[in-house]
Amino acid sequence: MNFDAGFRKIATSSARLVLRKPLAVIVAVGLLAVAATLFALRIDADTGVESITGDSSDAYVATQKWAKQFGGDPIVVLVKGQKDGLPRIVLGPDLAILGGLEGCLSGNIPPAARVQADTPQVCKRLAELKPAVAVYGPGTFVTTAAASVNEGIGKILAKAKKTGDEAAAAAREIARRQGKTIEEQEAAAKAAQDLADLQATRDALILGQEYGLGLGNLPSIDNAAFVAQLIFDPEKGSKEPKSRFQYLFPSSESALIQMRLRPDLTPAERAETVDLVKRAVANGKFQLSNGAYTVTGAPVVMTGSQDAIERAVVVLLIGALIVMALVLLVVFPAELRLLPLALALMTAGLTYGLLALTGSRLGVGAVAVLPVLVGLSVDYSIQFHARADKAMRGGAAPDAAVRHAAGSGGPPVLAAALATVAALLALALSPVPLVRGFGLLLVAGVAIAIAVVLTAGFATLGWAGGAGGKGERRQPAMRVAALLRLRRSFAAVTRQPARALAVATVLAVCGWAAALFSPVSTDVTQLVPRGSQAAKDIKLLQETTGAAGTIDVLVRAKNVTDPKVIEWMRDYQTRVLAEAGYKGESPRCERAKLCPALSLTDVFENQKLTKQRIRALLATVGDFSRGVVSPGRKMATIAFGVRLESLDDQAEVISMLRDELDPPPGVQADVVGLTALAADASSSLGNPLRRLAISGAALLLFLLVAFAVTGRLRRALPPVVSVALAAGVSSLLLWVLRIDLNPMSAALSVFVIAIAGEFTLLIYLQYLRNHARDAALGIADAYRVAYRTIGPAVFASGVTALAGFAVLAISDIGMLRGFALVAVIDLAVALAGTVLLLPAVTLIVEIAPTAADGVGLPAPEPAGEQSDLESVPDLPATS
Repeated sequence: MNFDAGFRKIATSSARLVLRKPLAVIVAVGLLAVAATLFALRIDADTGVESITGDSSDAYVATQKWAKQFGGDPIVVLVKGQKDGLPRIVLGPDLAILGGLEGCLSGNIPPAARVQADTPQVCKRLAELKPAVAVYGPGTFVTTAAASVNEGIGKILAKAKKTGDEAAAAAREIARRQGKTIEEQEAAAKAAQDLADLQATRDALILGQEYGLGLGNLPSIDNAAFVAQLIFDPEKGSKEPKSRFQYLFPSSESALIQMRLRPDLTPAERAETVDLVKRAVANGKFQLSNGAYTVTGAPVVMTGSQDAIERAVVVLLIGALIVMALVLLVVFPAELRLLPLALALMTAGLTYGLLALTGSRLGVGAVAVLPVLVGLSVDYSIQFHARADKAMRGGAAPDAAVRHAAGSGGPPVLAAALATVAALLALALSPVPLVRGFGLLLVAGVAIAIAVVLTAGFATLGWAGGAGGKGERRQPAMRVAALLRLRRSFAAVTRQPARALAVATVLAVCGWAAALFSPVSTDVTQLVPRGSQAAKDIKLLQETTGAAGTIDVLVRAKNVTDPKVIEWMRDYQTRVLAEAGYKGESPRCERAKLCPALSLTDVFENQKLTKQRIRALLATVGDFSRGVVSPGRKMATIAFGVRLESLDDQAEVISMLRDELDPPPGVQADVVGLTALAADASSSLGNPLRRLAISGAALLLFLLVAFAVTGRLRRALPPVVSVALAAGVSSLLLWVLRIDLNPMSAALSVFVIAIAGEFTLLIYLQYLRNHARDAALGIADAYRVAYRTIGPAVFASGVTALAGFAVLAISDIGMLRGFALVAVIDLAVALAGTVLLLPAVTLIVEIAPTAADGVGLPAPEPAGEQSDLESVPDLPATS
């Protein structure tokens, strides 16, 4: 198949068609782009962790089951007092206020209260939405404990009454048989009754003493002595809470309310829930005298990410418009020089309209596509625009100039676009949905960009071009080349190509090795704007409590409350905490990698268990057990508090948790939750073999395109080898500069292959065409002519693309900022590689094709479509 002729036919046929009615084409494409843009504005932001973690792993499936039963990662309300201020919070009226807030957040408002004027509207809305699976905090805990103790006392008194009645009846009967009078019989019965009452009082006092209660002093949320005995550790003083209540009272100055959300909440409902919680803690009815609230947790972070993504689209679009317009005005010396940017904006509108049409959401990967797509679209437009502009300056009519540009530019531009698409398709092998989506959306965008350029671009040049006059224009690219001494560097590498290639190979091999074994962070906080309140609050939570989140172990069995299962859970929890360095010396998780959180084992403490005892204890805690065991007793959780550490450290913790899992027969246990999923994604991304396979696939696809358009494998090698070297050198630069990789930037090798491949193939095909025309040209001189003819256009498109990528650096989302740094370095190396590496590789491979070679060479332009080469003077070999 003759790709050169095929690409030429596509471009020239498009030119002929649109030039018949250029204004109609411009209006049609413009209106379609506007409609698509308006439709794209309906896209919802996607902040689901599935974009990073994926949704097909066993851990994800288990996490979904866990979240459905117990709620996902919680919204955390941090209640913080002054130093050693916890007693003031829980031993006074503030505790009852916390109980009221917890009831509000849970949505458990009696129907009668919903119509009362003094019930806050935010509580009424929470009762309607019912976003929580479970809410537990200090008020709920103390109320449940008080109810449990009161129930225990009630049982003692009920038993005493029954025993007393039976003893009185027996004493009365004995006295009657002894022939005593009625008065004597009643006296005997009363004595027996009093003895039974005395025994009951003694038992009640013993139970009460465990909680600091005196006779007639019933436990309640208002009973300070009961609350103090319940919460604080007498061995550590009156201000330190008991270690086993870490999940509620993490320090001597703070308490926590945790609200686990329904997993089926939509992003909009989740965002509303976060807002409702913030409004609830700000409501005057729930204000504390001795503490302040901070709302944080993973859902709050994700909601902050959603807002940031929505802002990022606007900021990036405005930034891309301004920066790329300025760059085009400076580096692209042609009339209608802002046309490429206008076409790029049409492309962006159509691409995101297509995204909306498919029902997809707007995630970080989709936002990152915007400046990349604008840069690529500008590149394709400039390649045609520069050729047409040069023809018009040579005296050609606008429509003839467009046909000339289509004929001369169609083959290399379409081949370069095909190479870019081929390399990007390798991203479909990535384990991260965010990266796969980025690649596929960019592939669609490239196809749309080519279509827009071949229609609206050709039509605009044919309709409005030709007013710029004749003569040569200044070439900023030549000035930059002189400033950077690129000609001298080019001469050096072409004189000693083997030496240059050896140095580049060593650097590239080191870079590939560094890239393959560089860690990749999937920390979800990279989705949160730097300096945002959500980021500050999650750090405050860790500083105050020692932990910023939880890792859960989901236990499944026929009956998770079987004594043997609970004993295993206890043993597992003890072993893991010991391995993590937790010694129980302080309720805070300051020195340990893990600390206790709300688990089923907390219900039973260290008591000897029987089936009857387990049922009794679960009955006493009531609704509080919903956070740790399912109603059918088939699922339970063991939870651990975890610090906000690097993904590498958290991955070690996850690995340790899994290594220690040895459930008995009939019991299944899985580590679940956002932290576990993120750590798994990091491990998958960091797999060197997988990353090598993805990069190898991109190079192979690029090689196939190069082979298809050149016709011979040997002739296809120089662009592929130079691109591989550029990718390696780029990776080495990133490693030297200590630029961390994230799921977006981890695909840097594929990104370099795609972008460098485009620039390299454009220059290389022009080089081959030069030889097809003039066999007397040496390799170095053929490249000099290629740089002189299309170099300025490549430079202009490269700089504008670089500016488009750099726009990401103004984003306040960490993942996008990291990607921006990688993209800028990659593009700079790609441009340098087209100047220095490509000629050196070509000289080593010794490809000096002539027209006699026949098959596979780009054909010279047909008559009437002369190349830009004709007006370029011969260059001296040493220039």
